[in-house]
Amino acid sequence: MHKREAMSGETSSLNDNNGSNLKLKNETKRKVATREDVAKMAGVSVATVSHVINNTKYVSQELREKVIEAVRFYNYKPNMVARSLTTKRSNHIGIIVNDITNPYYGEIAQGMEEIAHKHGYIVSLCLASGDSESYITSILERQMDGIFMATTRSYDFTRKHIESLVHSGVALVNDPYGIGSVIKFNYKTAMDNLMSYLAGLGHKRVAYLSGIPLKSTGDQRFSLYEEGVEKYGLVSDENLVVEGMYPYSTN
Repeated sequence: MHKREAMSGETSSLNDNNGSNLKLKNETKRKVATREDVAKMAGVSVATVSHVINNTKYVSQELREKVIEAVRFYNYKPNMVARSLTTKRSNHIGIIVNDITNPYYGEIAQGMEEIAHKHGYIVSLCLASGDSESYITSILERQMDGIFMATTRSYDFTRKHIESLVHSGVALVNDPYGIGSVIKFNYKTAMDNLMSYLAGLGHKRVAYLSGIPLKSTGDQRFSLYEEGVEKYGLVSDENLVVEGMYPYSTN
């Protein structure tokens, strides 16, 4: 009886030990590999691992293969958060739009994503809505490297908001105050090419559907349309001009 109890106790102890060992193994498997782990296994310095991963400096083929083998063994993935603390870059950029249902912005976002991916960046599509102050704060908290403002309409970014982004090191494109970089379209050449093409096909009645109010001082396209109608001898009819807004539905 006592012997059976003793054996039972030993079995219980053994099970406990096995459970502990299994737990330890699982914890080891769950441990996220670090750059130091890769360097130790490859027998090189942490700096060499960084140079191989980022391709920033010449490393002999022999050492490079050792690093790559260690990276594969650990399934090592660089910690972008840790890297950003050193490089002061997040490789994260945003594009601000005011209507995600508009396919125009979708094409812009797709083009940005394709180019950004080639250079190791990711792109976030941001819908301009809500309180502008908290929106700017969110951009800064996410440490975005840059912002492309596909539109500034229907959103109240102040000059102070834009300057706070610039002072924080965020690169801006197309901000409403021209503080950052600005992309300008050559509407004159584009509209002339369009009207010339349509006239060349024999069309006489060419309609104009506006995206913003016709009296907007910031839009040259309607006046260029009128110039094209006169230049190419097209029909001038106010019924061919429809004033609308950016969404699909328009009046």
